[in-house]
Amino acid sequence: MPGSPSSIAARGALRAAAAVTVRRLVPGHGVPQAHHLALLAESELIPAPAQWTDASIGVLAAQIAARSRQNVPAGRGGLESYFDGTRLRRPASLSPGMRSTLYAVAAEYSCARGDVASAADFAEEAALFAQTPAQTYHALSTSAAAAAMNGEIRAAADDVRAASAIFRAEHWPLSEYAFAHFLAEFIVLCAQLETAAMRDLISQMRACEARDASWTFALGVCDVTARMLEHDHAGALAESSALLHGAQSQAGHRLNRLSLLCRRSDVLVARAEAEEALSLLDISASPEGHAVCVPGHRATALLSLGRENEVLSATDACVADEAGHGLRTLVFVLVRRALAFARLGNAREAFRGMEAALLVIDRTGDFAMPFLLLPCDEVRSLVQAVAARRPELEAAVTRVLAALFVVAVDSGAGARPVDDGSARRGPSASLGEEAPLSALGRAQS
Repeated sequence: MPGSPSSIAARGALRAAAAVTVRRLVPGHGVPQAHHLALLAESELIPAPAQWTDASIGVLAAQIAARSRQNVPAGRGGLESYFDGTRLRRPASLSPGMRSTLYAVAAEYSCARGDVASAADFAEEAALFAQTPAQTYHALSTSAAAAAMNGEIRAAADDVRAASAIFRAEHWPLSEYAFAHFLAEFIVLCAQLETAAMRDLISQMRACEARDASWTFALGVCDVTARMLEHDHAGALAESSALLHGAQSQAGHRLNRLSLLCRRSDVLVARAEAEEALSLLDISASPEGHAVCVPGHRATALLSLGRENEVLSATDACVADEAGHGLRTLVFVLVRRALAFARLGNAREAFRGMEAALLVIDRTGDFAMPFLLLPCDEVRSLVQAVAARRPELEAAVTRVLAALFVVAVDSGAGARPVDDGSARRGPSASLGEEAPLSALGRAQS
């Protein structure tokens, strides 16, 4: 009963857990405790009061943060009950710092469910109200993650640099590195094909104490990606199997598990096991917004099997709703459709698709990953055709062509990479003027 001693004690425990957790959502105070996060994630979200205060909003912020580390629901989840866009539905008398923290955790939650547009909006508000270096770091980390997940690599790199500078200047322990900061940095390093720096980042994060199970799972997913870019397909397959079927298989939230399934399907394609990749993807569906795009990964497998018409039918819905589709994965789809059109003899649509993709890539700086596991000669031919008519894309085309030696496959040798050693050597010099994040340096604990 609501007024019973046990109910009163439960509410008191929830408030106490929230008070400790909300303070630890920014660095400088230690990391949130696993038992507090579990209690908060399992609790019912507090009802909106007549007017929000720092105390009540702190409970809500802690609950949202805990949920972002769990299996967040599809859709916007519980946020729409409290927000109209990025504005609270109820009046609020909040300190700027608490408002910044609330917006930052709302951005984290949005990232966790794949809503990068909302995440970017919340992160912008978080930065607006930040009062301390820790709050600014929190806001920058979520902004970087939203940009990186959307394929906006240059913007993400700028935010990562700013967040890293604050982290170093404040001498915080590496155990307090924000997951959003890590995710953004890893995605940018991945886009720059900085596999050595990716490995270093994963190792540093794994060495930290007090990492919860969701962190451990996410690091495993990143390890699968790094192994794939190093062309260690056997290792990537083994690691993905351990994550999917091991003791912590449910530790990652929904988007992380879907990312792992799609990366495993890519590994299977690389091993010339595309039919098995398609079977794996048959049981999966993209989240709203396609932050992870299952049809795009199906298209990779279908292309490798020569089933071009199915590539188009599998991705028709993606291009029909461009406004509702994540930018990073939309480029991924456009490139695959362009190759399918080219093989089917539709040169006009092939050119238009690759042109659209390169125009976006030129702006975002995502030069490599859209071309993962595609036949090098076919991609090169289309990219050069666009370059001949779009001289302003010369710099982007140069970087794309350099990246193909790592991410594409030899058109005449199944799924064999064009250059088996290039990923291990590190292609940063060939990628041109994009500064690799490995030069940023991370704070040491």
